[in-house]
Amino acid sequence: MAATQILDLEAFPAGADLSTKQFHAVKFNGDGALVTAGDGEDILGILEDKPKSGEQGTVSLAGRPKAKLGGNVAFGALLAVNANAQLITAAAGKRIVARAMESGAAGEIIQVQLINAGAIVPTP
Repeated sequence: MAATQILDLEAFPAGADLSTKQFHAVKFNGDGALVTAGDGEDILGILEDKPKSGEQGTVSLAGRPKAKLGGNVAFGALLAVNANAQLITAAAGKRIVARAMESGAAGEIIQVQLINAGAIVPTP
């Protein structure tokens, strides 16, 4: 497994209990607090720790953090977010948020490369 390479970390208040969401995709809620990202959504980054509601959570905003998979992915695959804030192979209509830097199976934690302002996979 490759080493984590993170270029940009920042802390934000958690808007929900994220103590079981380390290595999951997060976004801001309407109050500017961290919550898990949903199916096909754009993300702020990957949560690096386990904050409870109101605590500061550290987020990888750029670089090559580790992320939890929601399905099997191949090395180099473009990734999107599923309904559980885990990364999966991007499919039509989903926003690309990262690239797999190693292959992995559902439930595993692998290194990814974050892609900011990712495109939406076109529907055929």
